Amino acid sequence: MIQRTFSIRDAKDMRAMAMAIRREPLFQSAEGKLLLCLTPGSLQEMIRKELAPLSEEFPDLSIAGMTLLGPLSEEMKLPEDAQISLFLFEKSRVRVSVYDCTDTTPSAVGDTFLSDVQGIPDLQGIFLSSARQSMDPSPFVEKVSAALPNVPLFGAQAGASTSAGDDSLVFTGTKAFRKGILTACFYGKNLHLFAKSCFGWTSLGRSHEVTKTAPGRILTIDQHPAAELYTRYLHILPGQKFYQNSCAFPLIETIGGMPVARVPYRSYDDGSIALYQVPKEGTKVTLAYSKKGSLLATSRECAKDLALFQPEALLVIYCLNRVTLMTDQDPEEELSFYEKVCPCLCCTHGSSEIYRKNDAGGVMNSTLVCVGFRERQAKGSPKALPFEETAEDDWDSLPVTDRLVTFLEETTKELRGTIERLGEIAVSDQLTGIANRRKLHEVIERDLDEGRSISVLMIDIDFFKRINDTCGHQEGDQVLIRLTHLVQEKIRKSDLFARWGGEEFVGVFEETSIEDTEALAERIRKAVEEYDFGKAGRVTVSIGVTNSCPEDTIDALFASLDETLYEAKRTGRNRVCVLRRG
Repeated sequence: MIQRTFSIRDAKDMRAMAMAIRREPLFQSAEGKLLLCLTPGSLQEMIRKELAPLSEEFPDLSIAGMTLLGPLSEEMKLPEDAQISLFLFEKSRVRVSVYDCTDTTPSAVGDTFLSDVQGIPDLQGIFLSSARQSMDPSPFVEKVSAALPNVPLFGAQAGASTSAGDDSLVFTGTKAFRKGILTACFYGKNLHLFAKSCFGWTSLGRSHEVTKTAPGRILTIDQHPAAELYTRYLHILPGQKFYQNSCAFPLIETIGGMPVARVPYRSYDDGSIALYQVPKEGTKVTLAYSKKGSLLATSRECAKDLALFQPEALLVIYCLNRVTLMTDQDPEEELSFYEKVCPCLCCTHGSSEIYRKNDAGGVMNSTLVCVGFRERQAKGSPKALPFEETAEDDWDSLPVTDRLVTFLEETTKELRGTIERLGEIAVSDQLTGIANRRKLHEVIERDLDEGRSISVLMIDIDFFKRINDTCGHQEGDQVLIRLTHLVQEKIRKSDLFARWGGEEFVGVFEETSIEDTEALAERIRKAVEEYDFGKAGRVTVSIGVTNSCPEDTIDALFASLDETLYEAKRTGRNRVCVLRRG
């Protein structure tokens, strides 16, 4: 396969490109032909007009296009030309489709798309773009990814020329939509894809909860107006400059183990903030920042992996928020890593980046996505990488701001580690190391709320006070610890075993019959009776067993458990008693 990328400024450039395409030796024999058009809004009409005769002349040439996002601020300078990239596949194919979303939803389009691609053999990847910035393509992405989890989805939301309006557009050779979804499916046995997202941002401070949302907005975070998060921690005030000041500090959530950034582009008088993709209520988010050296370092590592793949064609989708953080020539330096791997690459930027595979990722901001294509077999590992190895940072000349960010990153890590340890202490029994009464209540309440069937048992050590009185409290503690180990050897890792208090313990077993729990209780009773507790001598236990029932409460469940344990002790101890409920 080959890739040819053209820079377009006017109709003359378009005609020169058309002539070059006609003269391309592989063009006539190629099995798959794609013309990917990435254009500023100011050039889209001219480009579509010039593409029309080319589309008529070559009906087997697939055309897919999107408009680019304009500058984020008056100071930002972006290239004024369009990039049009020709992909020619010798043995693989491309299928381009565009869907009008004027009277339907992205989720419904997802169903239509999945029906359309059913039966396509050897699907390797899907390029995706959507127009109408207020239309979140996430439902489409999630639906398609759930049905095709091993197929990477990648692309960008089409961008508007300015923040004052929305002139975003997706188009093919014959159709264009202001509110639509465009796809390009790449398939074939000989086609290999390398798709990867590059991040480089670090969460700062504690996590916050998205507590109330509306279409296109977060209304409150931690029950306070959302914009207050930026005012409190960053002294960013609502107003006309909110976007310029906040875009370098994305909100981060985690989807499928992958960090996903969201950037607010506007604030309102009521304290709400607008985003192109709004997290669901209850989502945990953190503020994030990065050093330009970190962004470059993560991109360099990604480019190294890409070089080992040895692509024949390359698509790079990057976020202008990365450009906002960098200064001077750093944005060009980041893209130069990929240009050295594949000089004919094409680059695009929209209002959001898209990358999802195996339920990780989604529609995001502040990210770079690279997709390499190859039909031939890789020829071993490259002898030398196409760029020099350099240190991530020159520590002797770091700016003060970078040193402050490093300080914040490290103190954040230490704080989170402390919080995690405190969290573990709060739900753990300090003597035995197993769950405590608080954790036990949390798990049982969750199970009952979710309607999950559970069986429970309660263990009480017979005459434990006698052991403490005759052997001492230290020996009594050893009995509790050894009993814990004995029980843990008998139960599954998924079961919960907790200390209720004193010499009483409780086990919780999800989706387990009361008969199985009774049998387990008997094995535990027998194991304790036969175990040598040393100085404490012979130890026995009484065990009560019961089960949950529909519309149960935790108080009713423990009342039944107490009753059956009391019965075991009343009738002679060292025995198991069962109360079947419901």
